[in-house]
Amino acid sequence: MQKSYLRLFAVLLLFSIMTFTTSCSDNDDDHNDANKTDLLVGKQWYPTRYEEEDEGKVIDVTTSWLRDCQKDDYLFFEEKGIFMSSSGNIQCGDNSGADLDGEGTWSWKNDNKVLSMVWPIVTIDQEVLSLSATELQVRYEITNGPNPADKGFLVTTYNTRN
Repeated sequence: MQKSYLRLFAVLLLFSIMTFTTSCSDNDDDHNDANKTDLLVGKQWYPTRYEEEDEGKVIDVTTSWLRDCQKDDYLFFEEKGIFMSSSGNIQCGDNSGADLDGEGTWSWKNDNKVLSMVWPIVTIDQEVLSLSATELQVRYEITNGPNPADKGFLVTTYNTRN
C-alpha cells in the first residue's frame, strides 16, 4: 500500500515538473518577437500623428509635419525584410521630397525593441514604443535646426485602415 502511494507521488511530481518546465520556456521572447513581426507585416501603415520631444516637453507637430497630400502615404512591411513606401494617390508635386516612393530593408534590433529601416541613402533606427494590430508608434532622434548638437526626438504614430 505504501509503495503505491510513493509511486503515485512520484508520478504526480514528475507530471508537475514536466508541466512547469514546458509552460515556462526560454523562448517566450521568440514567440513575442514573432508576434511583433506578425503585427507589423502585410499592412499599410499610414502616418497619423507626429510629436516632438525636447527637453522633457512633448509638442504635437502633426499639422506642420503631415501635409494633406501626405495623409494617404503609407509604409508596407513584408515578412522577408523588405519595406515599401508609397506616396499614395495624392501627390504633393512640389519637389519638397514629400513624394517618396521606394523600397528598402527592415529588421529588428536590440531584442526587437528597435525597428531599423535601411533606405538606399540612410538608415533610421526607431524605438518601438507600441505595436498592435492597428497602431505602430515609434520614436527616433532628430536634429532641430542647423546645430547638430541641438537634438530632440520625433514620435510618429501610424495606423492601419480597413
